[in-house]
Amino acid sequence: MLQHSESNRKRFGEANGIDTLLVCISAYKRSAPVGGDEEEYAENLFDSLCSSLLFPANRAFFEKAQGIELMLMCIKYPLPLPLPLLPISFLTSFFFLFFEEQKSLVANPP
Repeated sequence: MLQHSESNRKRFGEANGIDTLLVCISAYKRSAPVGGDEEEYAENLFDSLCSSLLFPANRAFFEKAQGIELMLMCIKYPLPLPLPLLPISFLTSFFFLFFEEQKSLVANPP
């Protein structure tokens, strides 16, 4: 739902969805998910977070909720593969979007 709809991303952010996802993800900052179902759940959390951050206002919610710090903690404490790749992939996507937005603001000041 978040991947294909801008309006769903907007509603998700307004309904405190970013905070909820970060709370759920925080369970995996120092321990890996156990079992196939829990691994799939963790992957879905990261996928949902990445999709929701495609909406610019959600990035502000993410920064305010210390989402970057949480992603760094997920990377700092090594987990069995492939889960560590999720926050790395997420951070790469997030920083690309963030820096593109900053470049556009520098090129076209308000």
